[in-house]
Amino acid sequence: MVRIICKECKEFLPKFAKGLCMNCYQRLKTREYREKNPKKYRKRTKEFQDSHRDLIRKSNRKSYINHKYKRLIKSKDTQKIKELKEKINQCGECGSKENLEGHHVTYNNNSVIRILCIVCHRKLHRK
Repeated sequence: MVRIICKECKEFLPKFAKGLCMNCYQRLKTREYREKNPKKYRKRTKEFQDSHRDLIRKSNRKSYINHKYKRLIKSKDTQKIKELKEKINQCGECGSKENLEGHHVTYNNNSVIRILCIVCHRKLHRK
């Protein structure tokens, strides 16, 4: 079985175009459009922001609170993650022993942490 790796994100994904996965290809096209039509892009962005101001404020506030809470939890769990990495020493999904990270299953006072390799961690967050 041949696996194709995206040039940008280095994930094993089906090929879409130019050796990129669909997400990276769309990001590339958006970037090219912005560079070719900067005035039109700024105008459309401004129109969107004006028409969706309440939604943007709500989203920004929610992400700020989320980030602040996660940062607080992560600072408490840093030592716990280090201990788990030393104790378990392999990915919970694929069994790899390289590039291990801690994944918070829940964010609360008694947070549940899984040890995953970087590839499995990215796949889990993209679902």
